[in-house]
Amino acid sequence: MYVEPPVEEIVVIGTITAEGVECPALSGEDGKLYTLTGLPREVGVGERLQIAGERALVSTCQQGITIRVSRLTAARAEADQ
Repeated sequence: MYVEPPVEEIVVIGTITAEGVECPALSGEDGKLYTLTGLPREVGVGERLQIAGERALVSTCQQGITIRVSRLTAARAEADQ
């Protein structure tokens, strides 16, 4: 019998970029590239966001670490913090 591993929420702050091949991409403050599923269409390149969700075990995004977005909020620019 297969039992799915527990899902851990990921929270990342970064900027939406045009790097995504199949999915929207976020360049994280941690230097990693994240691809996003479930992101509202009105979110655009250059927006700085805090994204929360779970890591997708399987994805068609083809790059980065894929997160299934469950929450997002605007994040202040690094200089403002």
